[in-house]
Amino acid sequence: MSQEDIFRDPRTRSVAWRDLVPVRHAGIVAELLLPAGWLAASLVAAEFRWYVPAPGLSFVFFLAGLRVVHNAFHCAPGLPRWANDGVLWVMSVVMPGSLHAVRFNHLRHHRPPPGEEDVEGRSAEMVWWRALLFGPEFTRLLHATALRKGTAELRAVVAGELILSAAWIAFVFGVSGSRVL
Repeated sequence: MSQEDIFRDPRTRSVAWRDLVPVRHAGIVAELLLPAGWLAASLVAAEFRWYVPAPGLSFVFFLAGLRVVHNAFHCAPGLPRWANDGVLWVMSVVMPGSLHAVRFNHLRHHRPPPGEEDVEGRSAEMVWWRALLFGPEFTRLLHATALRKGTAELRAVVAGELILSAAWIAFVFGVSGSRVL
C-alpha cells in the first residue's frame, strides 16, 4: 500500500487523530517525570542486589529517557528552549554522556541529503548483529562529531556534560572506595 493509498483508506480516515495537540502542564510534568520512577526502581533493585530485575529496570529507564530527550531535541514537550536544554543537561547526567552531542547529530540526521555526515543513520543498512556491535563506536562517534563540527559553545556544553556524567558514575558506583548506595 502506498502512502497516498493510506490516506484514502476508509479505516485510516475513521481514526480520530490526536497528533500535535496542545499539552496541559500536568501532561508536561508527567512526561518529564516518566523516567524518574524507572531510575529509582533500578537503583533500589541494585542496592538490594536484585541483579535479575535491575538491568531490566535500567533498560526501561533508558527507553523512557530516550522518549523524553527525543522530545526535547525537537522542543516538543511544550517548554521554552532553555528548559529543553535543562532537560538535556539533567538527562545527560543520569544517562551518562552528552545529550547535546546526540541532539546535534540527531538534528543533522533530519537534514537532507543523508550520507557520510549522517552519523545517526550509519547503522541503518547493517545487519542486526553488526548494528549491535557498532553500539560503542556509535556512541564515541556521536560525541567526536559534535566536538569536531559543533560550535565553541556546543563543545563547552558537551565537555561539561561529560564531566558531570563522570561524576554521576563515580557517585553511583562509589569510585572513592566507599559504598554510596
